[in-house]
Amino acid sequence: MSIALIRVDDRLVHAQVVVGWIEYLQCNRVLVADDGVADDPDRVDLFRMVIPQEVQLDALDIHSLAGDWADLAASPDPTLLLFANPLTLATAVDMGARPASVNLGGMHVAPGRRQWMHGLYASDSEIAAVRRLIGLGIDFEIRLIPTAARQEVDGDFEA
Repeated sequence: MSIALIRVDDRLVHAQVVVGWIEYLQCNRVLVADDGVADDPDRVDLFRMVIPQEVQLDALDIHSLAGDWADLAASPDPTLLLFANPLTLATAVDMGARPASVNLGGMHVAPGRRQWMHGLYASDSEIAAVRRLIGLGIDFEIRLIPTAARQEVDGDFEA
């Protein structure tokens, strides 16, 4: 297992991710794919304080992530890959990342976002990005926590 889960979560690293997903997936690596985080060593250090000491945390800019995609996919380390929003994910795909499936998790109320699906808020451009990625064959699910029922997302959802 290399990439255990790809998750869109605007908070990136937080208690739900640590206590829920990292433990559930038995990940020994968390990779934050975000240009702003990759350029902010203080924020990376803050995230490192939140995760268990035995779990490696790295932050990559989107260009580097896309360039390293084959190595990441082939890595033996179970990795939780986090994106802050669907637009960043779409940029990574446009640059060469090839995810098979994506978990939509923490997409919270923010300026320009509206309620989209149960528990998720998104802007029109984020919704369009998810639709486009579904059209490319990427599977999407909604599951806020690992024990929740998996809700499939298809391109026919209401915008």
